[in-house]
Amino acid sequence: AGFELSLPRLSDERRRLVAWACAEVGAAMPEAFGRAPFGVGEEAARRTFDALEALAARPEASFVSLHPVPVLSIKDVVPEEHREALIRLADEAELWRPSVRKGKGHADSGAPVDGRPWSALLGAESHLMHP
Repeated sequence: AGFELSLPRLSDERRRLVAWACAEVGAAMPEAFGRAPFGVGEEAARRTFDALEALAARPEASFVSLHPVPVLSIKDVVPEEHREALIRLADEAELWRPSVRKGKGHADSGAPVDGRPWSALLGAESHLMHP
């Protein structure tokens, strides 16, 4: 209860940081932080779904998942020179993070799950036009 009483005193930015850290180690605590938002603006949603629809029309495309959001698999959708540049950017900026972590109850809670992929989020403004 003490933790939950302290949450209102945190700034929104700090509260999001604590929520992210808890989720990273398998303790998302939706009762304290609420569920992760899935909201997006109407224009952004329309552009995204239009792009997905165009990509899905390619003969080499296949849907991996439709819910809660559509996920497509398309071989070689990004040219090789762009792939190499993006990987180099993620390597140089040390952006790689495990996509899956062990949950609470494991002795090494929060550790990467062996054999699962790692991801790099290229979300900084400096990444916007690269490559």
